[in-house]
Amino acid sequence: MSTNSPFSHPWWGQYSWVGPSARCLDEWLIMEESPEFDKVIDVKSFENLKVVVKLTDIQLTPENPRYESGSWNVEGRINEDIVATVLYYYDMDNVSQCKLSFRTAFEDPVCEQGAEVVIFPNMYQSRIDSFELKDKTKPGYCKILSFFIVDPYNTNVISTDKVPPQQQEWWDDEELNYLYPGNTKEVILQLKQGGAWPMSLEEAKRVRRTY
Repeated sequence: MSTNSPFSHPWWGQYSWVGPSARCLDEWLIMEESPEFDKVIDVKSFENLKVVVKLTDIQLTPENPRYESGSWNVEGRINEDIVATVLYYYDMDNVSQCKLSFRTAFEDPVCEQGAEVVIFPNMYQSRIDSFELKDKTKPGYCKILSFFIVDPYNTNVISTDKVPPQQQEWWDDEELNYLYPGNTKEVILQLKQGGAWPMSLEEAKRVRRTY
């Protein structure tokens, strides 16, 4: 062994080599708390509750007697922070079983003829399954009123009381000028010159069909 090697020094034998301890991976991870699926939140305890409302009217005719199921989806976008969905099947006539399915392994609810309410957390992908007319010679329909509940603890989601009216006919109604203090209305319209804004009902329908 070379005399220049550190292993040749007398003090080398006085110490023992200790390697780094192998730590468990769990010690390095920030573990999230398990969700409380059975936790009950009383929505009446909140002063304000934000919801997104949607009305679905599925009309079937002898010429178009069947509704084809849509794609699996979770309601809303990330900025809307929807935590729960309430579906109210308030009217059905002359249609076969209208079934709501979930992309999760548990018993799916079945909505029979007549009013039915389904409530579920917005963490499951769902869709309305295909259904058709019972009597193919007569029209039928299924009407659903949906309430998408925004996280009541999230105060950053903007609600309609903070957004100016978007309907063109509202802007043209002089009786509603009190909604625009001072010259707010004129300033906004000047900023929007060159574009069709506010959007008319016909233009809104065209955009909806397109996109």
